[in-house]
Amino acid sequence: MEARTDAKHRGRAYVLPPAGFLAALATVAAASALPAGEWPAQPWNFLGLVPLGLGLALAMAAERQFVRAGTPVRPFTEPAAVVSDGLFRWSRNPMYLGLILALVGTALLLSSVLALLAAPAYGWWVQRRFIAREERLLEERFGDAYRAYCLRVRRWV
Repeated sequence: MEARTDAKHRGRAYVLPPAGFLAALATVAAASALPAGEWPAQPWNFLGLVPLGLGLALAMAAERQFVRAGTPVRPFTEPAAVVSDGLFRWSRNPMYLGLILALVGTALLLSSVLALLAAPAYGWWVQRRFIAREERLLEERFGDAYRAYCLRVRRWV
């Protein structure tokens, strides 16, 4: 897992969201091995491919939008722009939303109800550790323009 320290964040190390996603994915795999009943049953579990594929596509497309806008994807770096078009018209956090969908899809593929808990846990973690700070940074940098965007677009969906 990648940890990073940053003078702006008082030397605290933090795990980046992709590393947190991999940890949540490992949790999904481990939880699927626990005896908690299988749901959905085969072959219905293959419907998990839908949220998995959609989630990964969503996260990658949102990342490409950041790159095209010339603003960094890495959390807590100085933003160059408020990306408010494309996927960002419907969600302020489509990258994180995509990773959550991918976790749901993986849990469904593995037929594990228990593994589904990793998705809301990851959502809570990124909300608490990243989104709240990122929103403060964007508000400081872009002021009223960012506040107006927040009024138009929900945080998740």
